[in-house]
Amino acid sequence: LALHKRQMGLLAAVVNGAWGGCALIPLHYARRDHGLSGAAFLISYATGSMIVNVLIWLGLFLYYCQTTRNIQDAVQALPKWHLKELWKPGLAAGVLYSIGNFSSILAVTYLGQATG
Repeated sequence: LALHKRQMGLLAAVVNGAWGGCALIPLHYARRDHGLSGAAFLISYATGSMIVNVLIWLGLFLYYCQTTRNIQDAVQALPKWHLKELWKPGLAAGVLYSIGNFSSILAVTYLGQATG
């Protein structure tokens, strides 16, 4: 599928909007079925995100195991962490994302899915 830069940008904007708009739909069902809202839902959201992140890393590792046929080579092929250089920007990004996510959960809780 060959797309021009403009078409790719529009497609990325649509996917990003749909993804962002659907991210808090489970909040509606958590509130209805289990009475979870606000900060209580944030723990569930974070746990789900952590599980998905671990599964993605595991999938990437298994892919490299399949292609290299060697566990040591698969570990070496994984992206490096660069903790010395990236811990401060990573921490700042995580804190800012968490504040924004918590704020959006509060907005959806009190204003509704369409307005919040």
